[in-house]
Amino acid sequence: MRHYWLGLKLAAPESPERSLWIGLTTTAVIAGHLFGMIWQIGPHMELHSLQTHALASDSWTLVLGGAVAWWIARDPDPRQDERDLWIEHQGTRWAYYSLVLVLIALLLVLGFGIGEVTARMSQPLIAHLLIGALMLSCLAANARQLHFYARDRRMQTADESLP
Repeated sequence: MRHYWLGLKLAAPESPERSLWIGLTTTAVIAGHLFGMIWQIGPHMELHSLQTHALASDSWTLVLGGAVAWWIARDPDPRQDERDLWIEHQGTRWAYYSLVLVLIALLLVLGFGIGEVTARMSQPLIAHLLIGALMLSCLAANARQLHFYARDRRMQTADESLP
């Protein structure tokens, strides 16, 4: 990916956008694995079973793979300016609002859920749902920031095409 981005002349993403793409894809893969694991194991998640240990080692392998992917695709000459700081701020706002919404939904389920639903939820399941809430907020932040970079790129190409 890094070689591809370096080969692009005009449309190559800059340092912060490259990090966002790596972060978005890595977080999406790990979050998908986490939610798939929660779905597969079910509400009676036991931390010390063979199935849970196998899925946990898969999760940590994905985390390690994400770190290696970031290291390989990182920009060797990073830079950041005021525009990047503003875009980062917008992503942080979206992350905050999405996290609050997901936590409110989890609180409503835990506080007012039907007895059968909340009684079946184990402590490890609730902990993994909270981890998933954090991952969803990271995904919201990355997606919002990439939206602003794409909008900025469209505006730049529109300005360049004017006579």
